[in-house]
Amino acid sequence: MGTIVRFAIAVVAIPLIIAFSLEAYLYFQTSFDFSLVQWVLIGAAVFIAAIPILPNLEFFRVFEHELNHLVVDVLTLSILREFFATVKDGAQGHVEANGPFVSSFVSVLAPYYLPIFTVPFLVALPLAGDRYANALEFLIGFTLAFHFWGLSKEFRSYQPDIISQGFFFSLLFTYIMNVLLLICVYAMIAGQLESFTDYFRRSITRTPIKYNEVWSLIRGCRVVCEETTVQSIQDLFRP
Repeated sequence: MGTIVRFAIAVVAIPLIIAFSLEAYLYFQTSFDFSLVQWVLIGAAVFIAAIPILPNLEFFRVFEHELNHLVVDVLTLSILREFFATVKDGAQGHVEANGPFVSSFVSVLAPYYLPIFTVPFLVALPLAGDRYANALEFLIGFTLAFHFWGLSKEFRSYQPDIISQGFFFSLLFTYIMNVLLLICVYAMIAGQLESFTDYFRRSITRTPIKYNEVWSLIRGCRVVCEETTVQSIQDLFRP
């Protein structure tokens, strides 16, 4: 899939992303309960506060980046040939694998949407019981904050991963995957996985409405005055 094709897909997907974003806003507006995720937020706050003093943080950032590539490559039936991560001569890492999907956007962009250090704690949470729940939630928040810290440092237009997939496509894909990640994590911790399913269903239901609004906006740009066009854009982003 070429960069031009991915750019076209990203443009066509904009109304879908608007629909999912608006439903995410409504989801957190109606469902968010601080008491349910306080240990997650505490864990995230501790990581942010400890960034200046945490040892080997840059190495773990590089290691996680390459580990994400590795995990997704293996899950997509690729055979690992080489893996390394180092910060001895500047931050460097490399994964080499052979497989049918090794160059797919799912693998190439994995470091930007998959918090691999968080996954084991999410898996353990429903199995651990109340005794360890707070500790696991703290670690989920800590590692999620690490993921977003790494994302803020790594997502650049000059990153080889981003260049290979196209900046606009990478931006939209990374954004929507992280939105889905946050809602999924909240639903799991709150014990409300059905709310994630409901969110997804409502987003799909809203999507054709947004496509109709975008099409009306495009047609309207040809025949209406500027004020009406601005109003149409405001309506497009209204929940």
